[in-house]
Amino acid sequence: MPRLRDVGAAVRRGYRKRLKEEYGIAALYPRRGIKGSLITVVILLIGLGGIVVYNINDVNNTAGWEPTFGLYLAAGLVVVALTGVPLLWPSKSAEIVYMDKEGNIHRSGK
Repeated sequence: MPRLRDVGAAVRRGYRKRLKEEYGIAALYPRRGIKGSLITVVILLIGLGGIVVYNINDVNNTAGWEPTFGLYLAAGLVVVALTGVPLLWPSKSAEIVYMDKEGNIHRSGK
């Protein structure tokens, strides 16, 4: 995508519109960025799961309410999220779209 400071907002909007109309692509994301983001999410979810497991084992009802339902719900959400991460991982058979230095868009794969 052209940088805003180089071409201006109108040209950038036109570029996005052209991507959507001609190629059916909303945006171009680098595969490396997607993988890095998913790895970060997994690390955060594992940390959250550790906190949940620690608190489930150390539940003290000193506040007068029952926190275990919320902890079990949080544990279930962590499991569901970690199960979904492999579904979001970019596969090698997926179509790759890239832009050369002249601004031409190329599709490869599949």
